Amino acid sequence: MQTTSGVSSRIGQEIWLCLSLLMIMPAGAASMRPVPGMATARISSLARLRADKLAIRRLISEYVQSVDAASPKLAARVWWNSPRVSFINPMVWVHGFAAIQRQVYAQAMGRTFLRRDLVVRHVSIHVRGGEAWAEFSWTFHGRYRHGAQTVTSRGIETQVYWKIAGRWRLVHVHYSALPDKTSQ
Repeated sequence: MQTTSGVSSRIGQEIWLCLSLLMIMPAGAASMRPVPGMATARISSLARLRADKLAIRRLISEYVQSVDAASPKLAARVWWNSPRVSFINPMVWVHGFAAIQRQVYAQAMGRTFLRRDLVVRHVSIHVRGGEAWAEFSWTFHGRYRHGAQTVTSRGIETQVYWKIAGRWRLVHVHYSALPDKTSQ
């Protein structure tokens, strides 16, 4: 027959053993137990992230097409049609999609250049919920509308995207031209 002190002694040993195990257990190990549906949620989250990045990569491709064609109509497939969007480069700071169509696409690209060829490289896309940004380098080859002179410029660009009504839309562009290597 066990005495009361024997019971408390055994409980004390069990508590000591549990505390000892907790002390040597790696941090977070208690939360490593599988949760029903966790693997499925993680897989669907990764699939959603991949799908979002692919959608933005396609929009960047459409953006390039819109620049190459100097087409406000193609730009409308990429940009959010809102006065809240903006476009910044070393020469202009434009607010609103209507102004971007007019100043960037019609004037800067359409009236200035007869031919345009924008080549994008080193694309990096970052998605956080309903917001994303892309970074890339670019090379622009153009032929001026008046005269046969051509130009090549290089730069880096950041684009910001918002998911609006279930679709990714471009809301901001900021690019910087890189120094011309031949002039150094």
